Amino acid sequence: MKFVTAFVLLLLPVSSFAEYYPVPEYVVYGTPSQQNDSETIDLLLTNFRDAWSSQDAKKVAEIHSLDANWTNAFGRVFRGSQNLETFLKEDLFPSYPRNVAAQEMESFSPISRRYIGSDTVVVHAYTISKRGSALSGDERRIYFDFVIARLNDDWKIVHQTISDIREIRN
Repeated sequence: MKFVTAFVLLLLPVSSFAEYYPVPEYVVYGTPSQQNDSETIDLLLTNFRDAWSSQDAKKVAEIHSLDANWTNAFGRVFRGSQNLETFLKEDLFPSYPRNVAAQEMESFSPISRRYIGSDTVVVHAYTISKRGSALSGDERRIYFDFVIARLNDDWKIVHQTISDIREIRN
């Protein structure tokens, strides 16, 4: 009986036992070069979150530059907003219920913003996802890193990387 009990305990989800490093408090480095840059970037991120939540591949792609690089947590790289749109529309978004994307964006939390020069900002953010495979349980902790640049008086995501956060290992 002890063996059966021990075996059953091994089958329980591990997610409740996973421990992660704390998410850092939000911080801004540098200052925007123009007065409305901060609000414009906030709006771009809101538009990204809305498009991602509704699994609107076209709108997600439009927020990215035509020559954007997009890398998922498994190292798969898509170059160009058109390739990104195709991947999202044909592969990623249809693979999961719409509520998964919405839940990701509900937990979306910026960690930092770094202004670089007058035309570039890097945004680091955190989210929890039920998309893909997690090491422990059914939730993944994920970082989103965005490089956002001013291109012809319009801000676009020119580079985006998604990376998994692993639990603390002793």
